[in-house]
Amino acid sequence: MEVHRVAPAVSHLLFTDDSFFFFRANAQEGYVVKDLLHQYELALGKSVNFQKLRVFYSSNVKVDCQQHISVILQVFSPLNHGKYLGLPSLIGRNKHSIFSYLRDRLWKRIHG
Repeated sequence: MEVHRVAPAVSHLLFTDDSFFFFRANAQEGYVVKDLLHQYELALGKSVNFQKLRVFYSSNVKVDCQQHISVILQVFSPLNHGKYLGLPSLIGRNKHSIFSYLRDRLWKRIHG
């Protein structure tokens, strides 16, 4: 997945207890991600909590395709568009408002 046309491609992001996987919205890649999660479980002896698993689809993905991939991955709750690690989950075109929020929050901490 490309974040920007001049940025390097991103396939996943890993945090302490969380992972983000980026893939094309089709059944074949859905099965690849499902297998990846299964391999993770086998390799580390840990279980993936599918009740906490969330998915976000581009607005270009048709609803029937979204539903099919959700069934493959056993994900029935969409990604919350709220906050993740204290930051908005999604940043649209209006980056100024998002980053001014961060600036203001940091300013309050420094002076509070």
